[in-house]
Amino acid sequence: MWVHSKLLDNISQLFIHVICLCILLIYPFQPTSAQGLGAFSGMALNVVFNGLADRLDSSIQRAGAVADGLLIRAGSEANAAINNMRVTYADALNQTVDKLDQLGRTQLERIAAVADALERRTAEDLKFLAQMVTQGALILPFSNKFPQVTRWSPEFEVAPTGAGIPPQFGQTFNLRIDGVFAQAAAPDLAPTLEMGGSKIVAATNSTQSLTFSVPRSLLMVTANQRVSYAKGTLVIPYTERRGPFGLFGLTRHEARFNFGILGLPASPGKILIRFTKSVTVTDRISVSTPQDNQQSDRDDKVEVHCGPNEPANRIIVPNSVQFVVERAEGSSWTHRPERYNNPSVCEWIRTEHHGFGTSDKVWFHFNYTVTVDRQEQRTRDVRLDDLVWGDSRLVPLDGASSYTIIFEAFDGSHHEYASQTQDDRFIVIAPDGAGIRISARPVTGILPVAR
Repeated sequence: MWVHSKLLDNISQLFIHVICLCILLIYPFQPTSAQGLGAFSGMALNVVFNGLADRLDSSIQRAGAVADGLLIRAGSEANAAINNMRVTYADALNQTVDKLDQLGRTQLERIAAVADALERRTAEDLKFLAQMVTQGALILPFSNKFPQVTRWSPEFEVAPTGAGIPPQFGQTFNLRIDGVFAQAAAPDLAPTLEMGGSKIVAATNSTQSLTFSVPRSLLMVTANQRVSYAKGTLVIPYTERRGPFGLFGLTRHEARFNFGILGLPASPGKILIRFTKSVTVTDRISVSTPQDNQQSDRDDKVEVHCGPNEPANRIIVPNSVQFVVERAEGSSWTHRPERYNNPSVCEWIRTEHHGFGTSDKVWFHFNYTVTVDRQEQRTRDVRLDDLVWGDSRLVPLDGASSYTIIFEAFDGSHHEYASQTQDDRFIVIAPDGAGIRISARPVTGILPVAR
């Protein structure tokens, strides 16, 4: 029975290698250089893996700072491919690259090409990376005999900061890892996750996927960081039959898969809504008319004296009018208000002429206030610095005629949007009745970077 099982394993393994090789040869890719793997000539396979993994981690962290899903996914899948090769070629890690079989050489060239493309990020590189992710060319399992990881999600999650974590996110999140885990259900071969000094047992496991409940505290974003990058190791025990046809029992092994998860701050950034409203403002202007006079040097006089006419938009304030006497002669003259409103202020004046004594003479002017209405644009600022991923807020217009959204995103980018519906990568802006609704996308709904 063991012989039969071993034979089936070998046939199955050969079949998978043939299929993988065919797919890898069919999918186009950009080699790391014109020399293919020449840059790694004479280097031990494990050294090459370590160097590529470090480069990929750096690129993933750089992409994480702007939540660039494509680059994060491409880097993560290339990392998964390295992990799978480490397990598949565990017995050859200290051998040089030139000892690899054709399947291994082709996959290593592909991984190196992805590492190069993530660092260059030209238009052609981005097209190539999108193709790799779409086709899944990097995550083909090399074996059904050894544990393999094809993908994990999420690749980024909401992380706590110094202010803690908003309650709606919970203290843990579910990490799902897909792949080939043929023996994961065995009682003494349970997979574990090592992360931040903690060892986490799989909450659920099957031959194709594992789920872990991961504390968000492991993704802590510190004050001087935009995002965090938490590294973890998936440890999968498995057994392999020893000797010809497995006659000498089982050997226990551990496959270790390294990966990283990006931690994003709970809020997409700082949002300021600047409402603009046209209001009527009344200015008060003091007016002093030119000097006027009335003199009865020959006879008595009764006259109405008026100041200059005011324009229609300048309204005289009646109780502000003052009849100001600058100089007077005689004492029999009298006066009274004739009109203290628009279009002009007027005073009735009577002076008398005296044959003997002093005839009446008076010099005067008017002081008064006019009001002038004008339209003034006033702004009102509303801050939404506490809007978190997946949340929304309705802010009333309160009569505002227009508004501008000023968004300082967590990735350092600056955006300004006028009074219209906007689809930002991180937030959505839309009119809602007599207000405006600002919605933060859920983390899983962050839009791709425009290419």
